[in-house]
Amino acid sequence: MDKVMLKENKFKWQNYASAIGLIILLIVSAVLSSTFLYPINIMNVAKQIAVQGVLAIGMQFVILLGGIDLSPGAVVALTGVLFAYLIPTLGFFPAAVIILLFGCVLGSLYGWFITKLGIPAFIVTLAGQTICRGIALTVTGSTAVSISSKAVTKLGSGNIPFPVCIVIFALMGIYIVYSLLRDIKKKKRMSAVLKVFALAILGYAAYITGQVEGLSILVAITAVLLMAFIFVLRATVFGKNVYASGGNILAARLSGINVNKTVIFSYVICAVMASLGGIMTAARLGTGSPLIGTNYELDAIAAVVIGGTSMSGGSGKLTGTIIGVLLIGVLNNMLSLLNVSSNMQLIFKGLIILAAVVIDSTSNKKK
Repeated sequence: MDKVMLKENKFKWQNYASAIGLIILLIVSAVLSSTFLYPINIMNVAKQIAVQGVLAIGMQFVILLGGIDLSPGAVVALTGVLFAYLIPTLGFFPAAVIILLFGCVLGSLYGWFITKLGIPAFIVTLAGQTICRGIALTVTGSTAVSISSKAVTKLGSGNIPFPVCIVIFALMGIYIVYSLLRDIKKKKRMSAVLKVFALAILGYAAYITGQVEGLSILVAITAVLLMAFIFVLRATVFGKNVYASGGNILAARLSGINVNKTVIFSYVICAVMASLGGIMTAARLGTGSPLIGTNYELDAIAAVVIGGTSMSGGSGKLTGTIIGVLLIGVLNNMLSLLNVSSNMQLIFKGLIILAAVVIDSTSNKKK
């Protein structure tokens, strides 16, 4: 009995690799660049990774199933272009609804091809990537489409008032403190240390928000979606079905789970998140560009893998994925501040992805 308890309480560093990596990267960035911790720089980093965060949330669902989606970047470009064309005629909200419905249809098609025809997700979504990018380039003639709308400008550059942000941060702080006390009670020392660090980051985020007079609406959207989908994965039947289907599809079918339905819904979520990313990108840039979104899907996949989600499916958390998004965003910002070329940035990013996959592979072999 004692041996079993000892084994359960044994520190597993693989579970905290991404969080430890982020902490180290933050410290290194602050030491190497005197401007890294400036409030305006931190808020710019948050705005830049807001779209990547939304895409990573969607990618989490398909990777948990052991699948993949290679089209989010192209979907961002196409939906951004369509959004720019629809706004002058329909207005902001009807155009946004149509774009999100487009995501539902696209995700349903992906799911249908994968479940009903048995075509590998890699092939289906690669075809979707090519088609979406081709349509975006064709309808625009490879040129950007400008957007002139107060609502779009507000979405792209507007902030939530600071007093409202304080209330949000206070609620988040209460939840983290509750989790911290629970970890202390269960003697989860490493988890408790990370919660303390999270409280420190939250406090600094409150300070930054005060300095820049509010929280970016784009960042707030990503945060709300993160909390909503964490709840979906942790506390709903659908979330449990996603984990079960990704862990062992045969056992999931035998237990009565409608695996095909779970797969289709997951790809719908991924496509809708990519469509929302297109709206957010168009709002931030003020244009719908057919050339935007290149390699966005790779950043999303990298964030999910770095965050500890297994590429074979069945295990992983959205909290880890967001840590992965932050790690990539901070790394890109640090390298830019140090005037490292974009080519070299790709090398660093590739090495981090490789390290995450090695850790995942090693962990799975031990299991």
